[in-house]
Amino acid sequence: TGLAKSEGEIKAHLEALLESTNNKLEGFERLSNIVITYSPWTPESGVLTPTLKIKRNVVENQYNEFIMKLEKDDNKVLVCQ
Repeated sequence: TGLAKSEGEIKAHLEALLESTNNKLEGFERLSNIVITYSPWTPESGVLTPTLKIKRNVVENQYNEFIMKLEKDDNKVLVCQ
């Protein structure tokens, strides 16, 4: 098997991983979605604090379009380019 996979294969694998992970968790611990971004989340990019905490307001502003798409569609895995 080669390392190269189509986006559809990767999404299918991540959906299966999400489901199997959620089956092991309590209801309040479960994940609703997986979001893949091409830009790194670092303090230099402004998404993380120097202590590596997520700046929620920055994420919400930068990814609002994708957040709205997640809420509208029934996608479990979303790729943000």
